[in-house]
Amino acid sequence: MVRRSILGLIAAFLVGFFLVGLPHWSSSDRSQGFDDPAMIAGLAGLSMVAMMLVVGQIATVRIAWLTMSLCLPAAVAVRLALEASALPFWPVAIGLAAATGIAAILPGLLAGRLAQRLQSRSSGWISGGE
Repeated sequence: MVRRSILGLIAAFLVGFFLVGLPHWSSSDRSQGFDDPAMIAGLAGLSMVAMMLVVGQIATVRIAWLTMSLCLPAAVAVRLALEASALPFWPVAIGLAAATGIAAILPGLLAGRLAQRLQSRSSGWISGGE
């Protein structure tokens, strides 16, 4: 069980990393690209992956939050590391990416937790409350 959850977390992180990373890396300007429709779709996908971690009981809400909140800052850090002229305010860029990532995954985590509770209530009702 532990091995499955670790592999699930690694896979979820990589999916989230590329969901937000690919649109961010493909933006040609030096802006963060958070207004790009592809980036918004990537952030929504990140929220869905976080929800699947919780609903699928691969991770607790806390572990899913910690794992998925690192996807966007990691993608921004990769872009900053690969650019020839790094921004002098790179800690601020990574901090803003972390705040954006956390805000993006919160709806998914809350929906996942709600679905998990509803699922546990309905299974108790079906089995006669035992």
